[in-house]
Amino acid sequence: MKLRPQFSIPTRPSLLYRIRNPENHASWQDFYDTYWRLVYAVARQAGLPHTEAQDVVQETFRRVAKNIAKFRYDPSVGFFKNWLLKIVGWRIKDQFRKRPKLCEPLDRNGSTGRQTPTAEQVPDPHVLEDLYEEEWKRNLLDEALKRVKSQVKPKQYQAFSLYVIKALPMKEITSLLGITPNQVSLAKLRITRLVVQEAKRLEREIL
Repeated sequence: MKLRPQFSIPTRPSLLYRIRNPENHASWQDFYDTYWRLVYAVARQAGLPHTEAQDVVQETFRRVAKNIAKFRYDPSVGFFKNWLLKIVGWRIKDQFRKRPKLCEPLDRNGSTGRQTPTAEQVPDPHVLEDLYEEEWKRNLLDEALKRVKSQVKPKQYQAFSLYVIKALPMKEITSLLGITPNQVSLAKLRITRLVVQEAKRLEREIL
């Protein structure tokens, strides 16, 4: 269980309606803060450098702004999660296609060849979907951890974090926190159970 940058994954239906108004800057900031890290992480995982991944983030949110009025929240038909994935995938492909095709140097016979066209280096849609799903779940776990942290005693969460997340030796944790191995184990069991429950609850809220 590894922590990554924290941000909230569930999208409230009310937020989706509020951002239909381009003048609602507070709601747009809330929406951006919620999703930009997810978009950036997927772009980076797809093989884009930092600057191009930033471009994907900006273009994704431009497209969302342009098309959000057409989106209808209906879980029986399709989730916002899947709608956003399509936009992110298109923007990533656009970045690859913008790259120039490079010529290879002349060979000894004076002929030239071309490297594999950039468009052919675009990740397969199924690969992008897998990357997106992986990042989504990872950040869902981050959000569950953040919420559970506020529900338990600080020292108990610290014991869990040192043992489960940072993987420190039991002896080092007990010495550092002044608690017994049994207390560390109980913290692990209790908080793991709470995190699993919270993650499942959050998953039911995801659009």
